[in-house]
Amino acid sequence: MFVKAVITGQFSIMLVLYFLLGIAKMPETVNEGINDLVLHATGYCIAVFSAYLLVQRMSKMWVLLTVLWLFSLLVELVQHALPWRSFSVLDLMANGSGILLGFLLVSASQPLLDRLIGWCRLSVASAVAAR
Repeated sequence: MFVKAVITGQFSIMLVLYFLLGIAKMPETVNEGINDLVLHATGYCIAVFSAYLLVQRMSKMWVLLTVLWLFSLLVELVQHALPWRSFSVLDLMANGSGILLGFLLVSASQPLLDRLIGWCRLSVASAVAAR
């Protein structure tokens, strides 16, 4: 139960941080070129790992992958309404690429991830029982 609460909390905090970073005023040098697109893809790739920790089932991943992409669309739409930010189709494509890459990596490493999750649950259960 504790592990699930921590995982849910970290996923929620990650989404809040992504949203806040998405609407924050940034120096122009940060928002330029390929580095920005790589950051978008990397961020959403990490978000997919976080989503897998949350659901721990590949059958439920499609729902969360869709939610992540729609979340990235929401951030872009909010940016469009802000005078200091702008909507970017390239950002959406980078987000989608990161989501796809994350899904492929999670699929390939699912047995390892499942073992790590099991080990964490066992460790937490042992620590709680030792009290």
